[in-house]
Amino acid sequence: IALIVLIPASDIAVSSINWLLVHIKPPSFLPKLELKEGIPKDAAAIVVMPTLIAKGCNAVKLFMKLEEYYLANREENLYFALLGDYRDHDMEKAEGDSEIIEAAIEKVKELNKKYGSSEDKFFFFQRKRVFCSAQNRWMGWERKRGALYEFNELLLGCKGASFEHIEGNISVLNDIKYVITIDSDTKLSIETAKKLIGTIIHPLNKAVVDKEKGIVIEGYGLLQPRISVDIVSANVSKFARVFAGQGGIDIYTNAISDIYQDYFGEGIFTGKGIYELGVFQGILRNAIPENSVLSHDLIEGAHVKTGLVTDIELIDGYPFKYSTCSMRQHRWVRGDWQLLQWLFPKVHNAKGDIVDNQLSAINRWKILDNMRRSLVPPSEALLLLLSIWIMPGNALIWLLFTLIAVVFPLFISFAEVSMTKFIRKINRGSGYGEIVRLKRPFLQSLLTLAFLPYQAQLMVDAISRTLARVLITRRNLLEWVTAADMELALKNDMFSYWRRMWLCPATAVLMFILMYKAPETIIAALPIALLWIAAPAIAFRISEPGEENKKELSQPEIAELRILARKTWSFFEDFVGALDNYLPPDNYQENPPNGIAHRTSPTNIGLLLTSIISARDLGYISTWEMLERLDNTITTIEKLKKWKGHLYNWYDTITLEVLRPSYISTVDSGNFIAYLMTLRQGLIEYRNKPSTDRNTVHGLKDTYELLKYEDPEL
Repeated sequence: IALIVLIPASDIAVSSINWLLVHIKPPSFLPKLELKEGIPKDAAAIVVMPTLIAKGCNAVKLFMKLEEYYLANREENLYFALLGDYRDHDMEKAEGDSEIIEAAIEKVKELNKKYGSSEDKFFFFQRKRVFCSAQNRWMGWERKRGALYEFNELLLGCKGASFEHIEGNISVLNDIKYVITIDSDTKLSIETAKKLIGTIIHPLNKAVVDKEKGIVIEGYGLLQPRISVDIVSANVSKFARVFAGQGGIDIYTNAISDIYQDYFGEGIFTGKGIYELGVFQGILRNAIPENSVLSHDLIEGAHVKTGLVTDIELIDGYPFKYSTCSMRQHRWVRGDWQLLQWLFPKVHNAKGDIVDNQLSAINRWKILDNMRRSLVPPSEALLLLLSIWIMPGNALIWLLFTLIAVVFPLFISFAEVSMTKFIRKINRGSGYGEIVRLKRPFLQSLLTLAFLPYQAQLMVDAISRTLARVLITRRNLLEWVTAADMELALKNDMFSYWRRMWLCPATAVLMFILMYKAPETIIAALPIALLWIAAPAIAFRISEPGEENKKELSQPEIAELRILARKTWSFFEDFVGALDNYLPPDNYQENPPNGIAHRTSPTNIGLLLTSIISARDLGYISTWEMLERLDNTITTIEKLKKWKGHLYNWYDTITLEVLRPSYISTVDSGNFIAYLMTLRQGLIEYRNKPSTDRNTVHGLKDTYELLKYEDPEL
């Protein structure tokens, strides 16, 4: 009984302890240098994207991404490279290889001509296939780990790398000290590269290496930023919306809590981050046996010591199909269990020698915890069946305990919402927002329960397959399918989901049979069984790409919106005048009766400008009044004190003085520019339009309806 209950109980325990710990201690920050003058030459870095390239057009698309990242991180001493591998093949050469090289060469030359001055900024490295006896295939040596390994060796001046083509003058890369590695679906947002470099070069983060043990004992050899989900991929399907979260960029980029970083001073490397070239390669050159590691990120990060920078973020994609996400988890679990040897005191190194395992206890726990989590679905599925069948005592109690274990993240989310609501003393009016926060965890828990038998099957398959390969055959340890290939191979139709997830309805039938042994459990077990029967259909439905639903507004809805618009325009009509120099006051407070707040910001000013042209669109003012109002406000804007063309964030609307503390907000400046772009397009439309039109009639009607709404006796 203890063995059966151990894993589900451990999941409850670990989740609870983690939640408590992140709320006891505030998030840790790594110190940073601002690098106001840009990236110095002694901190030169290269952004590298290691990936499989299937076609020439794919290479062009990847370089277009690198161009985008260059424009967002346009710095001296920062370079960009595509590190390509061919697809696995039965032969060393395959049809289409030359097309990839030619397309990449042409694009690199185009980019360097476009942006390069005295030196190249973009580079292309293509590795040749080598025969891997363990896989019985021609492939890039050691896949992504091997690509970065050989790239590092090349930068350090060593020979023997398997690059068959290099495009770009790599002599400028002799001074590279840091490497930023990203995946093909990772987005490098504005100035992220400089922020990462500014963090890793800070003296307190500088890596100190114990050369005898071959580990970093102080500072960090590698920094892992926070990973957020791309807002587009997070909204492709219902599955992505539930499991990927809200998505998008955190424009305020706050630090978040992480158990490992906050309490042990190091995080987990997930394959995207910045590392110090000499430290990284020096420690890992002989640390990992050849053809033995699939998930290299965790073990590499453990050796060179990873710092988690939670206030710097990268944006990553998310699969929109449940089948794709499941197979990705299958690969991750195989990779986790291949790290089995690093749990023991002695390990094999790249030379085949048996040496002392230098990993700390916390890094061994990271490996063990990943293995434990992969055992959770099989353990919970087994316990659900055994609760009804052979567990001693009340079967319903056992069943409820297992259900709690399965949906325990929902309890954690409820505790989080409760703490936010009551401990932080948020008023009752915010209750709706707090309830909405529970919707996603509830759906996650429900779907996790629905897919539990299939997840259990996947985990058992991944674990047993890996143990057989690691302990017996020593073959196929580098088996890997790209996300793009997985998307193509896994069909998104009803039949395919039933064929893959047949175990869910089969387990439901078994549960129906077992219910006769414990009839008191039928009230809890019957809904679970029905959910499992429907699991393949549910998985298919939530994985379908969402279609944009365009709803036509009814006439009453349009009338209501126009009244709201007229009411909104009344604010600007009443309060934007000569007293405030034709600038919009920040607010008007009725209760308590503080009246007009005579201050404004770039966002408020921009909103006024677009409101004026919107008022003309809706017929509330004429073209001439629109131009007069715009002229008055823009004349005032020209008078305001600025910093390098930027408006300060707060002004007194009466005196036009900058309010202290004076500062520039990139958020407000961005808003202001967006409003000006909108205003410009609107004014272009009015160059050839009459000063009044039929919208004027609609505007008069809205004014009448608003007056009637506020005074029914009118």
